[in-house]
Amino acid sequence: MMKKQIAQIIIGIICLVSVAGAQSWHVVKSPVTDLITGISFIHPDTGFIVTGTGWFARTYDGAKTWKATEIAFGARFEDVSFINSSIGLICGLQGALYRTTDGGATWKNVSPEDSLVMFYDVELLDPQTALVIGMDRSDTIPYAGIAYRSTDGGKTWKKQKRLGLGYSEIFYKPGGDVFFISFGQIHRSHDKGKTWQTFKTTTNSRARSLSLYGKRGLMAGPAGMCAVSSDSGKTWENVEQDKEINFIAAELIDEQTGYIGGLNAKMFVTADGGKTWQQELLARTFSVLDMCTIGNRLYAVGSGGGIIYKEVK
Repeated sequence: MMKKQIAQIIIGIICLVSVAGAQSWHVVKSPVTDLITGISFIHPDTGFIVTGTGWFARTYDGAKTWKATEIAFGARFEDVSFINSSIGLICGLQGALYRTTDGGATWKNVSPEDSLVMFYDVELLDPQTALVIGMDRSDTIPYAGIAYRSTDGGKTWKKQKRLGLGYSEIFYKPGGDVFFISFGQIHRSHDKGKTWQTFKTTTNSRARSLSLYGKRGLMAGPAGMCAVSSDSGKTWENVEQDKEINFIAAELIDEQTGYIGGLNAKMFVTADGGKTWQQELLARTFSVLDMCTIGNRLYAVGSGGGIIYKEVK
């Protein structure tokens, strides 16, 4: 059985290399073979990943080499965020929330909740301010959104007023506003989460991922959900794709160029601000679960420990 599993992994890597290379995607030698659920870079040389099995890995040489550490056996991590090379946060299902102050060498469990909370996204806005969002399964309301805010770098957390259902992703660029999405809504803060403005997005559409660049906005989600905005998220226009596709990740490179990726090797690119989309070729076994841009590279991660990147600037 073990030999068969190893053979399947090797075949998957070969397919990923051959197909990804055909469209200028480069395959990174991964430190793990598990599902990679989150990726974050703070510098072209310095990046971090987490897995759905409790692992964390970091690189200090632009993804050439990685050092992996098991933080919590079997934990379903969903996202990772660092504000510098030392201070970072990881969140996940069953209330998982961990903090490091030494670049990931050691971690402390700082979860403010019990195991019924599902954290999907965490963001360090500055060395003191952080947000984590998700859903609260203990609530009587299905898909009840839950959010916590920290003002001491993630040491302690305060529960925030509920603004909607189905919280899924935070978007923030240093010096700008912070956003997050819920079912049919986008929430925007000018003061790092102290107060919020709420705007409707698209009727009956559940977004899973959010990206903004300038005034351009991009959302994607299950059942082919895709929508774009030209006014910083105040209003949205549906550009739905095949309803059989479940999108998990969205990333704008600039106001015209963007990518949406999801399960079963689905990756699409736009060069006209989201009006039209073309499919990129990926290995059939590779599902895209997260993306990020740093410098001139777009990274995508997902199933089978897959890490790929493309030069986009």
